[in-house]
Amino acid sequence: MKKKKAPLVRRMKEFVKTSVVWGPLDHNLFFTIIFLNVYGIIMVYSASYNNSITKNYSYFMNNQLKNVIFGFAIMIVASYVNYHRIVRLGWGWFWLLAAVAIIAALKTPLAHSELGATRWIKLGPVSFQAAEPIKAAIIIFFAYYVSYWGLNRWYNQVLACLLAIALLGFLFFFSNNLSTVIVLFCICAVIILSSVKKPDLYWYFLIGLALIIIAAIGVTVYLLMHQGAENFRFVRIRAWLHPEEYAADEGLQAMQARYAIGAGGFWGKGLGQSLIKFKLSYSYNDFILAIICEELGVFGVIVMMTLFGYLLYRIYKIAQNAWDIEGKVLAIGVFTQIALQLLINVMVVTSVIPTTGVTLPFFSAGGTSVVFLLAELGMVLNVDKYAKERRFFEEAERHVAQMEQRGGIGVAGWRRRLDSARTRR
Repeated sequence: MKKKKAPLVRRMKEFVKTSVVWGPLDHNLFFTIIFLNVYGIIMVYSASYNNSITKNYSYFMNNQLKNVIFGFAIMIVASYVNYHRIVRLGWGWFWLLAAVAIIAALKTPLAHSELGATRWIKLGPVSFQAAEPIKAAIIIFFAYYVSYWGLNRWYNQVLACLLAIALLGFLFFFSNNLSTVIVLFCICAVIILSSVKKPDLYWYFLIGLALIIIAAIGVTVYLLMHQGAENFRFVRIRAWLHPEEYAADEGLQAMQARYAIGAGGFWGKGLGQSLIKFKLSYSYNDFILAIICEELGVFGVIVMMTLFGYLLYRIYKIAQNAWDIEGKVLAIGVFTQIALQLLINVMVVTSVIPTTGVTLPFFSAGGTSVVFLLAELGMVLNVDKYAKERRFFEEAERHVAQMEQRGGIGVAGWRRRLDSARTRR
C-alpha cells in the first residue's frame, strides 16, 4: 500500500506550485533592459578610466558589470516568483517595517559616511545605499495597502497620505536626503492618485496634495532660513543661479557639464575622447550624461532617450494589462521611479534645477541602484506573465465550456487536460 504524504509536505508542494509563474518573458522589455545596461557599462568605462589609473583602467566598469550580472540573476528569479507572494509577505506590513528599519539604521554604527553624507549602510564587506531598498519597499507596501484597504473612501486616502508623510519625514530627519524624499513623495502621490476609482475623490486628494506641497515648501524655507545662509542647500541654489561665481567649487560640476554638452555637437567627439571628464569629478556617477553628450553628442542622447522611452512604454502597457490592482500598483511605482529619476538627472545636468544627488538609471556607476532597479523590473515582468497566464486559462475555460455545451467526442479529455494544467500552476 502506498504511504500517504504528510499534510506538511502537501502544503509545501502547493505553496511552491502557487509561488511560481511560468510562461514567456516580455521579450521587448527584456531586451530593452539588456541594451540599456550594455550602453551604461560602455559609458561607465569611457567616463571612468581616467579615474582608475592607480588601480585598473577597467576598475569601475568591472564593478558595474558584476553588479549588472548579479542584478540580472535576481531579475530572472523575481520574474518567476508570483508577485502576490512578495507583496503579501508579512501581510504587507513587513515592507513598511523594513523601510523604517533601514532608515533607523542610518543612526546606528552600521551607517557609513561618504563625501560628508551618511546615506550608506555597511554590513561587513558589503555596503549599500539605503535609499534604493527603501524605494522598493515603499512601492511593494503601497501595492498591498491599495489592494487590501482600497482608496475609494476618504479616510483610507487620509491614512495612506499620513503613512507616506510620516515615513518621508522620518527619512528626512535621519538622513537629510531631500532628493530621495522628493522622489518617494512623487511615487506615493502617483500611486495614490492612479488607484482612486471614484472621480469625486480626485479633487479631495489634489487639494490635500497641494496643501502638503505648500506646507513642505514653507517648512523647507523656514529650516533653510533658520540654519543660515551657509547651509549647503542655500549654497547650491546660489551656485545654480550664479555658476560663474562658484566655478571653482559648488558650481564646478554644472559649469563643466555645460561645456561638455556644448562641445559634443550632434555626433560628438567620439567614444573615449572626452576632455571634460578629466576636470569633472565623479564623471561616472550623477553627471555621466554630460560625458555622453560630449562623446556621442545629441545622437547618443537620442538613442538613450529612445531606449528609456520604449522601456517606460512597455512598463505602462504592463500596468494597463495587469490582472489585479497589486500588479498595476507595482508597475506604476517602478514606472514613476525610473521616469522621475531620469527627468531629475537630465534637469540637473542641463542646469534646469540645482544640483542634487539623483542617479541616471542603468548609467550612473553604483551597484545598489542597478541591482534594486533590476529586481523591481523582475517583478514587473512577473506581473506581465501572471496576467497572460490567467487570461490564457480564462480563454481556455471559455472554449472548453462551449465545447461541453455543444457536446462531442473528446470534450472530457480536454477538460482533464485543462484541470491538470491549472493544478500545475
